[in-house]
Amino acid sequence: MINKLNRDDVKAAAIYIYQAASLISSPRFLKHYESSSSIFKEDIDDEKQLFDKLRSDLMYQLVQSVSGDWRKEQRAKFNGNCSLIPAVDALNAMAISLVELGDLICDLYHIKCTNPDRKFILKKGVSLQEAMNEKLSVPHYFEVCSTFSVLSSPMAEIRGVQTFGACNFLSELGKYIYATSTLTIGVDIPGYMSAIRSLMANGAGYFVKGYPYDLLVHGLTSYLSDSYPCRVLKANDQWCSVDALGSNQDVGSTTGYSLFNLNAI
Repeated sequence: MINKLNRDDVKAAAIYIYQAASLISSPRFLKHYESSSSIFKEDIDDEKQLFDKLRSDLMYQLVQSVSGDWRKEQRAKFNGNCSLIPAVDALNAMAISLVELGDLICDLYHIKCTNPDRKFILKKGVSLQEAMNEKLSVPHYFEVCSTFSVLSSPMAEIRGVQTFGACNFLSELGKYIYATSTLTIGVDIPGYMSAIRSLMANGAGYFVKGYPYDLLVHGLTSYLSDSYPCRVLKANDQWCSVDALGSNQDVGSTTGYSLFNLNAI
Protein backbone atom coordinates (compact mmCIF):
# COMPACT_ATOMS: atom_id res chain seq x y z
CA MET A 1 0.00 0.00 0.00
CA ILE A 2 1.40 3.38 -1.02
CA ASN A 3 1.53 5.98 1.76
CA LYS A 4 0.37 9.31 0.37
CA LEU A 5 1.04 12.60 2.12
CA ASN A 6 -1.01 15.76 2.31
CA ARG A 7 0.88 18.55 0.55
CA ASP A 8 0.28 20.90 3.48
CA ASP A 9 1.92 18.37 5.81
CA VAL A 10 4.90 18.04 3.48
CA LYS A 11 5.27 21.81 3.30
CA ALA A 12 5.06 22.09 7.10
CA ALA A 13 7.85 19.51 7.42
CA ALA A 14 10.01 21.34 4.87
CA ILE A 15 9.50 24.67 6.64
CA TYR A 16 10.42 23.05 9.96
CA ILE A 17 13.65 21.75 8.40
CA TYR A 18 14.55 25.10 6.82
CA GLN A 19 13.89 27.07 9.98
CA ALA A 20 15.94 24.66 12.09
CA ALA A 21 18.82 25.08 9.63
CA SER A 22 18.47 28.86 9.76
CA LEU A 23 18.44 28.82 13.56
CA ILE A 24 21.46 26.61 14.21
CA SER A 25 23.65 28.47 11.71
CA SER A 26 22.92 31.84 13.34
CA PRO A 27 25.24 33.71 15.73
CA ARG A 28 22.28 34.13 18.10
CA PHE A 29 21.92 30.39 18.52
CA LEU A 30 25.66 29.89 19.06
CA LYS A 31 25.57 32.55 21.79
CA HIS A 32 22.59 30.81 23.38
CA TYR A 33 24.34 27.44 23.09
CA GLU A 34 27.43 28.78 24.85
CA SER A 35 25.46 30.35 27.72
CA SER A 36 25.37 28.66 31.13
CA SER A 37 22.95 30.94 32.93
CA SER A 38 19.70 29.71 34.49
CA ILE A 39 17.08 30.71 37.04
CA PHE A 40 18.36 27.91 39.27
CA LYS A 41 21.79 29.39 39.91
CA GLU A 42 21.21 29.53 43.68
CA ASP A 43 19.94 25.94 43.77
CA ILE A 44 22.91 24.08 42.25
CA ASP A 45 26.63 24.07 42.99
CA ASP A 46 27.83 24.44 39.38
CA GLU A 47 25.22 25.19 36.74
CA LYS A 48 27.88 25.27 34.00
CA GLN A 49 28.43 21.53 34.46
CA LEU A 50 24.74 20.94 33.87
CA PHE A 51 24.76 23.03 30.68
CA ASP A 52 27.96 21.27 29.60
CA LYS A 53 26.07 17.98 29.88
CA LEU A 54 23.24 19.31 27.68
CA ARG A 55 25.76 20.65 25.15
CA SER A 56 27.67 17.38 25.11
CA ASP A 57 24.53 15.31 24.51
CA LEU A 58 23.38 17.62 21.71
CA MET A 59 26.77 17.60 19.99
CA TYR A 60 27.11 13.84 20.22
CA GLN A 61 23.79 13.30 18.43
CA LEU A 62 24.55 16.10 15.97
CA VAL A 63 27.86 14.55 14.89
CA GLN A 64 26.19 11.14 14.51
CA SER A 65 23.48 12.71 12.35
CA VAL A 66 25.55 14.62 9.78
CA SER A 67 26.51 12.85 6.56
CA GLY A 68 29.04 10.05 6.82
CA ASP A 69 31.65 11.74 4.60
CA TRP A 70 31.77 14.85 6.81
CA ARG A 71 31.99 12.70 9.92
CA LYS A 72 34.85 10.65 8.46
CA GLU A 73 36.77 13.82 7.61
CA GLN A 74 36.34 15.20 11.12
CA ARG A 75 37.37 11.93 12.77
CA ALA A 76 40.51 11.89 10.68
CA LYS A 77 41.21 15.54 11.49
CA PHE A 78 40.80 15.04 15.25
CA ASN A 79 42.29 11.53 15.48
CA GLY A 80 38.93 9.92 16.17
CA ASN A 81 37.97 12.24 19.02
CA CYS A 82 34.73 13.81 17.75
CA SER A 83 34.29 15.74 21.01
CA LEU A 84 37.04 18.08 19.76
CA ILE A 85 35.00 19.20 16.73
CA PRO A 86 34.13 22.89 17.20
CA ALA A 87 30.41 23.32 17.81
CA VAL A 88 30.12 26.02 15.16
CA ASP A 89 31.57 23.67 12.50
CA ALA A 90 29.21 20.85 13.43
CA LEU A 91 26.19 23.16 13.52
CA ASN A 92 27.01 24.65 10.13
CA ALA A 93 27.54 21.19 8.60
CA MET A 94 24.17 20.07 9.94
CA ALA A 95 22.52 23.25 8.63
CA ILE A 96 23.84 22.53 5.12
CA SER A 97 22.50 18.96 5.30
CA LEU A 98 19.09 20.19 6.47
CA VAL A 99 18.82 22.73 3.65
CA GLU A 100 19.72 20.05 1.11
CA LEU A 101 17.01 17.80 2.55
CA GLY A 102 14.46 20.62 2.47
CA ASP A 103 15.33 21.38 -1.15
CA LEU A 104 14.99 17.71 -2.10
CA ILE A 105 11.56 17.43 -0.47
CA CYS A 106 10.34 20.62 -2.14
CA ASP A 107 11.65 19.45 -5.52
CA LEU A 108 10.18 15.96 -5.35
CA TYR A 109 6.79 17.06 -4.03
CA HIS A 110 6.61 20.30 -6.05
CA ILE A 111 6.36 22.42 -2.92
CA LYS A 112 7.19 26.13 -2.97
CA CYS A 113 8.67 27.64 0.19
CA THR A 114 9.20 31.39 0.26
CA ASN A 115 12.26 33.12 1.71
CA PRO A 116 10.39 33.90 4.97
CA ASP A 117 9.47 30.20 5.18
CA ARG A 118 13.16 29.36 5.08
CA LYS A 119 14.28 31.82 7.78
CA PHE A 120 14.06 31.59 11.55
CA ILE A 121 12.74 35.10 12.12
CA LEU A 122 12.85 36.66 15.57
CA LYS A 123 9.90 38.98 16.12
CA LYS A 124 10.35 42.25 17.98
CA GLY A 125 9.91 41.83 21.73
CA VAL A 126 10.29 38.02 21.60
CA SER A 127 13.39 36.39 23.07
CA LEU A 128 15.28 33.70 21.17
CA GLN A 129 14.25 31.10 23.75
CA GLU A 130 10.59 32.04 23.40
CA ALA A 131 10.81 31.90 19.61
CA MET A 132 12.48 28.48 19.71
CA ASN A 133 9.78 27.23 22.08
CA GLU A 134 7.12 28.45 19.68
CA LYS A 135 8.57 26.92 16.53
CA LEU A 136 10.99 24.05 17.17
CA SER A 137 10.59 22.60 20.66
CA VAL A 138 9.54 19.00 21.39
CA PRO A 139 5.75 19.42 20.93
CA HIS A 140 6.27 20.97 17.49
CA TYR A 141 8.68 18.21 16.47
CA PHE A 142 5.98 15.67 17.36
CA GLU A 143 3.64 17.48 14.96
CA VAL A 144 5.91 16.83 11.96
CA CYS A 145 7.76 13.61 12.88
CA SER A 146 5.05 11.36 11.41
CA THR A 147 5.50 13.17 8.09
CA PHE A 148 9.26 12.57 8.26
CA SER A 149 8.60 8.86 8.84
CA VAL A 150 6.32 8.56 5.82
CA LEU A 151 8.71 10.54 3.61
CA SER A 152 11.48 7.97 4.13
CA SER A 153 9.23 4.90 4.22
CA PRO A 154 9.81 2.14 1.63
CA MET A 155 6.12 2.56 0.85
CA ALA A 156 6.37 6.32 0.31
CA GLU A 157 4.56 7.78 -2.66
CA ILE A 158 7.88 9.24 -3.84
CA ARG A 159 11.08 7.33 -3.10
CA GLY A 160 14.54 8.72 -2.42
CA VAL A 161 14.05 10.85 0.70
CA GLN A 162 16.24 9.83 3.63
CA THR A 163 15.28 11.56 6.86
CA PHE A 164 16.90 9.44 9.60
CA GLY A 165 19.85 11.73 10.29
CA ALA A 166 17.70 14.85 10.20
CA CYS A 167 15.05 13.30 12.44
CA ASN A 168 17.65 12.15 14.94
CA PHE A 169 19.14 15.62 15.20
CA LEU A 170 15.84 17.53 15.13
CA SER A 171 14.47 15.35 17.90
CA GLU A 172 17.56 16.07 19.99
CA LEU A 173 17.38 19.77 19.15
CA GLY A 174 13.74 19.86 20.27
CA LYS A 175 14.67 18.29 23.62
CA TYR A 176 17.60 20.65 24.05
CA ILE A 177 15.36 23.67 23.41
CA TYR A 178 12.75 22.38 25.86
CA ALA A 179 15.40 21.74 28.52
CA THR A 180 17.01 25.17 28.19
CA SER A 181 13.56 26.73 28.41
CA THR A 182 12.91 24.89 31.66
CA LEU A 183 16.24 26.12 32.99
CA THR A 184 16.05 29.74 31.82
CA ILE A 185 12.32 30.52 31.95
CA GLY A 186 10.89 27.83 34.22
CA VAL A 187 7.35 26.45 34.15
CA ASP A 188 4.12 27.61 35.71
CA ILE A 189 3.73 24.41 37.71
CA PRO A 190 4.70 25.06 41.36
CA GLY A 191 5.00 21.38 42.24
CA TYR A 192 7.32 20.75 39.31
CA MET A 193 9.48 23.78 40.07
CA SER A 194 9.77 22.56 43.66
CA ALA A 195 10.89 19.12 42.43
CA ILE A 196 13.54 20.65 40.18
CA ARG A 197 14.91 22.83 42.98
CA SER A 198 15.06 19.84 45.33
CA LEU A 199 16.97 17.73 42.83
CA MET A 200 19.30 20.60 41.97
CA ALA A 201 20.48 20.40 45.59
CA ASN A 202 22.08 17.04 44.71
CA GLY A 203 24.69 18.98 42.73
CA ALA A 204 25.70 19.12 39.09
CA GLY A 205 27.26 15.66 39.28
CA TYR A 206 23.80 14.21 39.85
CA PHE A 207 22.82 15.37 36.34
CA VAL A 208 26.15 14.75 34.61
CA LYS A 209 26.08 11.03 35.41
CA GLY A 210 22.37 10.72 34.67
CA TYR A 211 19.67 11.77 32.23
CA PRO A 212 18.69 15.41 32.78
CA TYR A 213 16.11 15.28 29.99
CA ASP A 214 14.07 12.93 32.21
CA LEU A 215 13.46 15.86 34.56
CA LEU A 216 13.75 18.86 32.25
CA VAL A 217 11.76 17.48 29.30
CA HIS A 218 10.03 14.11 29.54
CA GLY A 219 8.38 14.58 32.93
CA LEU A 220 7.02 17.95 31.85
CA THR A 221 5.66 16.78 28.52
CA SER A 222 4.02 13.87 30.34
CA TYR A 223 2.49 16.23 32.92
CA LEU A 224 1.02 18.35 30.12
CA SER A 225 -0.17 15.35 28.13
CA ASP A 226 -3.90 14.85 27.60
CA SER A 227 -3.59 11.10 27.10
CA TYR A 228 -1.28 10.20 29.99
CA PRO A 229 -0.89 13.02 32.50
CA CYS A 230 1.89 12.46 35.01
CA ARG A 231 1.21 13.59 38.57
CA VAL A 232 4.11 12.06 40.52
CA LEU A 233 7.85 12.07 39.84
CA LYS A 234 9.93 9.17 41.13
CA ALA A 235 13.56 10.28 41.11
CA ASN A 236 16.63 8.15 41.68
CA ASP A 237 18.66 9.59 44.57
CA GLN A 238 22.08 8.73 43.07
CA TRP A 239 21.84 10.07 39.52
CA CYS A 240 19.22 11.83 37.43
CA SER A 241 16.79 9.15 36.36
CA VAL A 242 13.15 10.13 36.72
CA ASP A 243 9.95 8.17 36.13
CA ALA A 244 6.78 10.15 35.42
CA LEU A 245 3.85 8.37 37.04
CA GLY A 246 0.10 8.82 36.79
CA SER A 247 -1.85 9.54 39.96
CA ASN A 248 -3.21 5.97 40.08
CA GLN A 249 0.04 4.16 39.30
CA ASP A 250 1.80 2.00 41.85
CA VAL A 251 5.10 3.72 42.64
CA GLY A 252 6.74 0.42 43.60
CA SER A 253 9.76 0.35 45.88
CA THR A 254 10.82 3.78 47.13
CA THR A 255 14.17 2.70 48.57
CA GLY A 256 16.80 4.95 47.00
CA TYR A 257 14.17 7.18 45.41
CA SER A 258 12.44 10.47 46.16
CA LEU A 259 8.80 11.10 45.31
CA PHE A 260 7.40 14.47 44.26
CA ASN A 261 3.69 15.24 44.11
CA LEU A 262 3.33 17.63 41.20
CA ASN A 263 -0.05 18.87 42.40
CA ALA A 264 1.52 20.15 45.61
CA ILE A 265 1.83 23.93 45.90
